[in-house]
Formats: sequence, structure tokens, C-alpha cells
Amino acid sequence: MRMMDIEHPDVAAIQRTGYPSWIECENKDTMAELKEYATEYALEIIKWLLDGYPGIIREFSEYATGYGATTYQDWLN
Repeated sequence: MRMMDIEHPDVAAIQRTGYPSWIECENKDTMAELKEYATEYALEIIKWLLDGYPGIIREFSEYATGYGATTYQDWLN
């Protein structure tokens, strides 16, 4: 019978999060937190994107057609 490699839960937690399972993570980096941050700083994010990548609005407009949002061309007309 082959021996299975059994890993301690704290080792797995440290490899996954950087913290043992019994220590609460200092960094609460979750998708919900990221969405809240993006919502709070939406205008700044848009300004930053436009400064560094002016074509982002057209790219978003092409993406928006996939979920029925008003495209840039429709908005212009």
C-alpha cells in the first residue's frame, strides 16, 4: 500500500494565504472588497484609464454589446 503525503492544514493555509489557519488574515483582499473599492473610486479609475489608454472606452463599448448596454456609437446618435 502506498503512503499518502498528508499535509498539515496550517502548511496548506500558509501556502494559500500567507498566514496559518488560526491567524486571521490582515489583508482582506476579496472580490467584494475590490468591487467596493472600484465603486468608491470609479471616476478616478476612469480618468486614469483615459490618461494611459484612450481607446479603453471604445473597447468597453465593443464589450458592452455582449450584455445589451448602450454602445458608444448608439450613444452618439
